[in-house]
Amino acid sequence: MRPLVHCGANMCYVSPPGSSNSSSLPYYNKQQYDQVTSTTGGLGRSNQPASSSTNQFYKFDQSTANWSSGPIQRVPPKEFAPSPLSMDTLEDKPKPQEIPTTTEMSSTPYQSFDIFRRIDEHAVSVSQQQQDNFNQLIWQLIYARNITDELEKVRVIFLWLCTKDLHKMNFDHVKPDSPEEILMGIRTGKSTYAQIFYTLCRYAGLHCKLLIGYAKGAEYAPGMHFSGRQGQHSWNAVLIDKCWRLIDCHWAARRLIGKRPSPDNVRYGLDMFYFLASPSQLIYTHFPHDPDWQLLRHPVSLKEFENLAPVKSAFFKYNLDLVTHRNSVIVCSDPEVRIVIAFPSDSKNDLSFTFGLSFDNQEGSEEFRGIPLTRFGRQETLIREHTSVFYIRPPRPGAYKLLIYAKQHQPHQNGQKEGLGIVSMIPDDLSSENLFGAVCEYRLVANFGSNCSLPPFPPCQSSSYGPNEVWQ
Repeated sequence: MRPLVHCGANMCYVSPPGSSNSSSLPYYNKQQYDQVTSTTGGLGRSNQPASSSTNQFYKFDQSTANWSSGPIQRVPPKEFAPSPLSMDTLEDKPKPQEIPTTTEMSSTPYQSFDIFRRIDEHAVSVSQQQQDNFNQLIWQLIYARNITDELEKVRVIFLWLCTKDLHKMNFDHVKPDSPEEILMGIRTGKSTYAQIFYTLCRYAGLHCKLLIGYAKGAEYAPGMHFSGRQGQHSWNAVLIDKCWRLIDCHWAARRLIGKRPSPDNVRYGLDMFYFLASPSQLIYTHFPHDPDWQLLRHPVSLKEFENLAPVKSAFFKYNLDLVTHRNSVIVCSDPEVRIVIAFPSDSKNDLSFTFGLSFDNQEGSEEFRGIPLTRFGRQETLIREHTSVFYIRPPRPGAYKLLIYAKQHQPHQNGQKEGLGIVSMIPDDLSSENLFGAVCEYRLVANFGSNCSLPPFPPCQSSSYGPNEVWQ
């Protein structure tokens, strides 16, 4: 079951899988929540190839842009003076009651491999150059190539922003409240990626909204409660072909590397999941203060958002499903807990899984009495059931942090990075067949008696049982 897009005269909304047009119940009640994460096509599943879906919305052969191989005119004409869209017209609120029709579509309609190749090459080319002022930047980015298609504009702005080293960008004679001041403000923390994207969209003639809310970022831990400025983040909604779509340039340009998420473990790369992300998927990590901008027919509450397991972008890339545990905190009264994640039956998705286990305290120790905590767990791949099963035996009562990782063995043909139209120009750690990427995180609270714990599993080379990477 795929998400549903409800299109009206001026906007589109996405309903989560398992929701209904006529339902007046909040979509994340127990019964509906089970439907969202069911293995029959819930969280992240889509049976429609991204490339075929993209072609329904974007016809690159009908583009009005000048994609000739020659260099662009770097300096704009003297009469070039772009004027931004009025802020009053940029932020029209979505109105669910104005959605008369329902159309089924893929949850990731714009993420095929080759369709944006020319746009991406242009964006990266501009990002590798230095511009003297904002007029020159927006000229080179949009108007020098005569880009008029809304999707092309959004794509080129997104990729420029994600590939540009903003901390090295410099303009002369910067005036207060000017676009130049906003772009340079990223170096001092006065501006955000979302503000820069918003500014570029205004001058490109795009309707855009700056969204403020909570996000489960580098400093988030499962079970955390959001209040005040803790966990505050900004991202964008942009109007493309009368549909509001969600973008987070900051998260697209930043990647978490390392066992313990923290600001020190953030490195730069590119994660295309956050380019026009599905609202029913982004809600697991992004919660706007204005519920209308969840773009869900049945918005979730803050408490429901806090309870959602913080699945990562790799979770959706690998088309996984949560089978047994959907909340971020697992309370186990038994000495062993069984966690099941489903993966696609398609043989193209050759996945391996592993996990990391640590005490959820200030030290974050990964050992218990000299024994690695991973000895108190094992992972088993059940090929016929298309599931990965994790058995965790907490060695003592208390709180633990459980991170589940996955990686795909299938190499990308011709060295191409998935979800990016250009080849080998930008690192994408998710596409590396040699590295595991986090797909889900839990806080495990063991409250059984101190004498009820089970012994660790026998030592072996790997904590994975059954068919694995070596077997394949």
